[in-house]
Amino acid sequence: MAMKAFFLTLVSFALLFLCQGTAFASTSESLAGRKIITVEVKGKNVKSPQRIKMALKTREGSIYNPAIADEDVKRLFSENLVEDASVFVEEVEGGVKLTFVVTEKRVISDILFMPEKGLYYTGTTLLDKILTKKGDFYSLALASQDEEIIVKQYQKKGYLKVRVTHVLEDAPDGVNLVYNIEPGPRYAISRILFPGAVAFSEKKLRRTMKTKKKDFFHGGYFDEDKLALDVDAVRRLYLDEGYLDVHVNVLPIQFPETPANYHYSDKLTFQLVIEIQEGRQYKVGPITFDGESVVSESELQSLMTLKTGDIARYAEVERSVKAIRERFGADGRAFTEVRPEIVPAENEGEVEIIMHINQSDVISVNEVIIEGNEVTKDNVIRREMRVYPGEKLTVKGLNTSFENLQGLGYFSNVSMSFAPRSEDTTDVIVRVEEGKTGSFMFGGGVSSDADVFANVSYTERNFDIGNWPKFRGGGQYGRLSFRIGTQMSGFVADYMNPHINDSDYEFGVGGSRTEYSRSTFDSARLEGHVSIGKHFGDFLSMRVVYTIENVKIDNLDASAPLPIQMDEGTHNLGSLAYIVTFRHIDNPFVPTSGTDARFAASIYNRILGSNYDFYKFEATYSRYFPMVTLKSGAVHTLMFQINSGYMKEYGDTAFVPTFERFYGGGIGSVRGWQPREIGPRIGEEAIGGNFKATATIEYSFPLYQDILYFATFFDAGGVWPQASDFESSGLRYGTGAGFYIKTPLSQAPLRLYYTHALNPKGDEDTQVIQFSFGILF
Repeated sequence: MAMKAFFLTLVSFALLFLCQGTAFASTSESLAGRKIITVEVKGKNVKSPQRIKMALKTREGSIYNPAIADEDVKRLFSENLVEDASVFVEEVEGGVKLTFVVTEKRVISDILFMPEKGLYYTGTTLLDKILTKKGDFYSLALASQDEEIIVKQYQKKGYLKVRVTHVLEDAPDGVNLVYNIEPGPRYAISRILFPGAVAFSEKKLRRTMKTKKKDFFHGGYFDEDKLALDVDAVRRLYLDEGYLDVHVNVLPIQFPETPANYHYSDKLTFQLVIEIQEGRQYKVGPITFDGESVVSESELQSLMTLKTGDIARYAEVERSVKAIRERFGADGRAFTEVRPEIVPAENEGEVEIIMHINQSDVISVNEVIIEGNEVTKDNVIRREMRVYPGEKLTVKGLNTSFENLQGLGYFSNVSMSFAPRSEDTTDVIVRVEEGKTGSFMFGGGVSSDADVFANVSYTERNFDIGNWPKFRGGGQYGRLSFRIGTQMSGFVADYMNPHINDSDYEFGVGGSRTEYSRSTFDSARLEGHVSIGKHFGDFLSMRVVYTIENVKIDNLDASAPLPIQMDEGTHNLGSLAYIVTFRHIDNPFVPTSGTDARFAASIYNRILGSNYDFYKFEATYSRYFPMVTLKSGAVHTLMFQINSGYMKEYGDTAFVPTFERFYGGGIGSVRGWQPREIGPRIGEEAIGGNFKATATIEYSFPLYQDILYFATFFDAGGVWPQASDFESSGLRYGTGAGFYIKTPLSQAPLRLYYTHALNPKGDEDTQVIQFSFGILF
């Protein structure tokens, strides 16, 4: 009986509420067109009603319109003036009265995280992560987003059941925003299992994943988004080996019970189980092509990287699609679509690959539109483009344009899209996001000239000498560097314009001063140079450089070798160098593929201002091979490098002075030896040689994302008085391992090596720790 009465009461209240709402709506509509006598703003925390009124279109003396009143409420929210708002209308003598009931925005005096103790993150750390800041107006929507941000931060560290809520507390100057955090237990993955896996070992499958179990190097934290990518990576591993029916499923996680004596920092471990249903491995049967094509079937077959009888690797199918698209793109049919279809073939265990080709018309470029370049000038971007208005749009041109823009290192992101203008023309839209191109950095290193040194430099890779006072955006290069070392100090200043008036010609000028302190003498060198060059295509350039130098050798010790004593005094060097550079690598700082080669021929002559006549040849060739590419994108790289140099006096010059000869040892030469330790010596002092040769083989791969790399190497090389003195017995060998660490200070990584000399002589060091930090100029 009581339940029946309660139900009737509930229904009565509901009907009353609906009737009131209907009555209010009817009243609101029925009063439309009446004169507004009063507009009132009220609320428990309203401090500035006039400010609220100023934002309203509803005014005293105007005609009441319900639609305008509703728009006013929405406007209060959109202008971030209120947390809550509603409007009420009532009839008064002579017209109507409108009352806006609002909760005015309150200023956040402080942001707190509770409890004060026992949280994994400090309040300062969380303040940097959330969107709301002290002094902002309180926003429920923003605070709710902050709750999700905090949850994500905790889940990254294993707090998978974390709960975050927020409350407001009154404060003298507004409100305190308090986030209450209940971390819950902390979890970590103890094992990753793959039941059903036969084709691949569990070790190989685990290496494919970014999710790792808890060990010395990994926290073992579970990330649902990362795991979804890992599942795709594992599935892709099978597809690329012909297992086209594979299924990869993550089984429900069984979390352990929380013990009574649990501490919030302890990790409770669980097993991550990924079930594999491999299916069979397929081979390629017939390969057919469907759709109209100007390319013959025989040529299309030749573009396929898969042949009948091969394992049906999906990666090869994709490479074939890319090759076919590029073939059509070479004729200007850049929008040609190639869709592969894999279906069962007549023979069991085989699949038929059907390439559906939707051939596009020949497309021409109408206009190239540049977007997003807030700093970099349009012309700097356009000169790197290889698609031009009025010409055919080619896939190769698009790819080269993209590589060129990425290779500049000016942008954090580059993308291209299209806006068709007609059936056979399109605009190419290039959108860039400006990156950091300037760096003020402190560094250091070991070089064959400077021993251990410290470096302070400012470099702007997107310099603009005409854009005062910002000096950015012109695609030029500027550098000012100061160095202090145990054996050397000095400065370097350089300027380079790689494209004079957007042409293929370049111009550079610079100078330097260095002072060396050797064991038996001191030297000082003042240098200035000017260069002009030309680019031939995207990878080849040639440059002519004129250099004038003044060298002073003084403070000789009585034990200084005779060749150095003969160089005492002041000397002038004038030279003209012809330099050829070929550089086609995927990354200027940590390459994984491509070729980097440089050849320089220099002549020193009295006509050029030199006290000596001699010539010098130097060549360096580096080749990078991507050996293994993981599904994560991480690349294992094998690098070969050879370096050689030769110099010879001529005319009235009897010998090349010691301060211009070659020296070996240290980074850039044979690691394992100290700088200048390799080569001809008299007593303890190196006197250098006229011929050098070095070879390096190095294997490197990332240990953690694109931040930490491991490298192991073998170096061989030497320096000889003359090329005719070369003997393999004079080669020095060094090996070792090291780490490359990318830091926010520079795109060039910190390089730290532990090196070992394999065939030392006498009292030469056999183990050396060598490092290089920053860009070595």
